[in-house]
Amino acid sequence: MKSFIAVLTITVFSILGMGFSVAAEPEFHEGFEYTKVIPPQPTQVEKGQVEVVELFWYGCPSCFRFEPSLNKWLKSKPKNVKFLRIPAQLNPSWTLHAKAFYVAQLLKVGDKIHAPFFDEIHKNNNSLNSKAKLIQFFKKHGVNEKKFNETFDSFSVQTRIKQSKALVDKYGINGVPTLIINGKYRVSTSNMDSNDAKLIKLINYLVKLESK
Repeated sequence: MKSFIAVLTITVFSILGMGFSVAAEPEFHEGFEYTKVIPPQPTQVEKGQVEVVELFWYGCPSCFRFEPSLNKWLKSKPKNVKFLRIPAQLNPSWTLHAKAFYVAQLLKVGDKIHAPFFDEIHKNNNSLNSKAKLIQFFKKHGVNEKKFNETFDSFSVQTRIKQSKALVDKYGINGVPTLIINGKYRVSTSNMDSNDAKLIKLINYLVKLESK
């Protein structure tokens, strides 16, 4: 009889344990580590993919510090993730760097100059806060001055500037770096106590949520 009671007790606790496991509290909570984008914004991905957008400014020290962790994540990100960068324009002075970003994209040197652009500002103490300084920087990385000027003042760049500003406004951000997961969730480093490891874990959590 005692043996039967012992077995029954173990079974009950096992079942309860399973129940507690299933009903465990999620590690992250809406309104604390992340917030919803209301209304959700359209994405630029195909069905089955999850869009992750980083909103940044080259002059932002937090964006610069986050780059190594972000780049490490990009090497191992889920296969269904499509990653995009959008230069935020929360201040009129940020527009110059946003234009530089789109110039680099249109001239097919975006990946080549992205990290050096950050380094030039935060390691070399060159603010790149004028068109003249941008020209010298781009020339150093193999871009012809005439080509830079033509692209900088082009309709394509102006269009991208307007579109990105409108989208950033709809995302409802108030600081950078901020990440938008699938047009629905907003994640800011200010909500994560600058803990990059936890921030990356949260991105993966929301990507998994959107992949279901």
